Amino acid sequence: MKDYQGHLETLRKQAAESALISALTTLPQKRQLFARHVKHLNALAVEVERAMVAGNENASASTGLSALLTRDADTGKTFSDTTGGSNDGR
Repeated sequence: MKDYQGHLETLRKQAAESALISALTTLPQKRQLFARHVKHLNALAVEVERAMVAGNENASASTGLSALLTRDADTGKTFSDTTGGSNDGR
C-alpha cells in the first residue's frame, strides 16, 4: 500500500502544480495543455485510489498500474504515441 500511497501523493501534488501553471500562464495553448494535464493526473489519482481500496497489490495489478500511468486519460494513447515514440498504445 505504501507504493500506492506514494503514487497518489505524487499525482495529487503534480496536479496541483499543473493547475497553478495553467492558471498563471497567459498563452492559451499552454493553458489548455496544462488543464488537460491536470485532468489526466486527477484521473490517474482516482485509479490509484480504486486500486488501494480494492487492495489489489499482486503482480498483475502492478503491471496494469504501470501501463495506466503511461496512458493519456482523454485519448487512451500512451505518452510515447503523443511524443513520436514507437509504442502503438495497446
